[in-house]
Amino acid sequence: MKTTEQRISALHQRTALLRHRQERSILYSLAVVSLILLLSLMRLTWISSGSIPEARENLTGASLLNENAGGFVMTAVLAFMAGVCLTVFVIRMRYRDHKEKTDRKFRE
Repeated sequence: MKTTEQRISALHQRTALLRHRQERSILYSLAVVSLILLLSLMRLTWISSGSIPEARENLTGASLLNENAGGFVMTAVLAFMAGVCLTVFVIRMRYRDHKEKTDRKFRE
């Protein structure tokens, strides 16, 4: 028979494992979405740069892809993506530090 403390410990471990799996799944999903967004932006930049002559005629209604505004829009989007990546990194580091502290308390 397991004692109550052993059952509680096993419950905490299982909960931590499930939470870790869920966070990892969400992180991978967000990474895939970010990669798809990056590739689509690169493709859009390539099309709007004039590499494909017939594609340039089809983008006449896009005001953000104007010759003067395209670079600024791309810079803003890339800066936003860099900010998001930095924020996610900092949050994950803080979570790991907090988790280590709580694990130490729980072990003592």
